[in-house]
Amino acid sequence: MPSLPSGRFQRLALSAILLRLALYHWGPPLAHQLADRIELATPLTSYKRLTEGLFLHGAGFDPYDGHVFFQPALYLPLFSLLYRVTGTRAVADGVVALLFAVMDVLVAYQLVAIARAKWRREPVRTLEDAELSGGQKAGELVKATVDADAEPDSPAPAFPEDINLRLQPETLALLYLFNPLTLFSCLARSTLIFNSFA
Repeated sequence: MPSLPSGRFQRLALSAILLRLALYHWGPPLAHQLADRIELATPLTSYKRLTEGLFLHGAGFDPYDGHVFFQPALYLPLFSLLYRVTGTRAVADGVVALLFAVMDVLVAYQLVAIARAKWRREPVRTLEDAELSGGQKAGELVKATVDADAEPDSPAPAFPEDINLRLQPETLALLYLFNPLTLFSCLARSTLIFNSFA
């Protein structure tokens, strides 16, 4: 069972959601420009294409008949229900902005959970610690092989030790949530975030 998020993660999540909602509210031209950037929203992940598919589906047409809608079929009932419940388009846009911001935070929480699970594991053994079948250490064998092949006056190359950079899980969430590419992708309303969450 996953543990509850720490206070530091909760503050990060709240600030990330507020930043995204503020940029949605005060920068609609920016969000529209970002939605047109192919680096952030492709025809397969475009929110504009999703709204086209919702319109076609609501009008009784099959959205997959044309070359407009390529989203997974589960998005149609989810977003049509969302638009039906919220009523007006302005409220629906605000709720969709909140949904995308929350999805970003949920992906960050999954990253934190993965990082915590990695921290709880035993330390990774390096090549030098690994034993071969004859009881000889792998590091000794590699060093002996390198020494035999080395020229007399050249130093033998040193193999790097295990250099796992251990980031705090919340630092990983900070790097994800405030990464400009992640932030702009959320503002562009790329539906790729749902795939990342899955």
